[in-house]
Amino acid sequence: MDEFQIQESKLELRTSFFDECTFIRKSDVIGDEKGISYNINFVREISLIGDNLYRVSLRCNALEEKQGAIEIHIRIVGVFHVQVSDDTAKKTLLNKNAVAILFPFVRSQMTLLTAQIGCPVVHIPIVNIAEMFPDTELPHKEEN
Repeated sequence: MDEFQIQESKLELRTSFFDECTFIRKSDVIGDEKGISYNINFVREISLIGDNLYRVSLRCNALEEKQGAIEIHIRIVGVFHVQVSDDTAKKTLLNKNAVAILFPFVRSQMTLLTAQIGCPVVHIPIVNIAEMFPDTELPHKEEN
């Protein structure tokens, strides 16, 4: 029988929190039988905050398509510890994996927020969020 070897994760989520959950209703909107349509986009930011410690944020912006009558902004922040020295592996872990870890929380928060405000609920589909962003170079701590 083959033995499985447990490996320690190279990417550890130390903490996560929402630092923005905003809903703005500029006017009354009544959806048709299809509901209300939104333009939705995502923004990712990565910053180095300590030794192998990175702040990764994922922001979701939603704007009602027809009149711009509803605007929603949700941002989650994750603080990740990365235990690899190879820059390519570190870049993949932060650009792809960290964002994929945070994405389900943003989806859930969008559904909860829209369910409580009296408009049709927004369900962000399951997607490969990491493929939506190009790989970016990792930030380096500034020298003082």
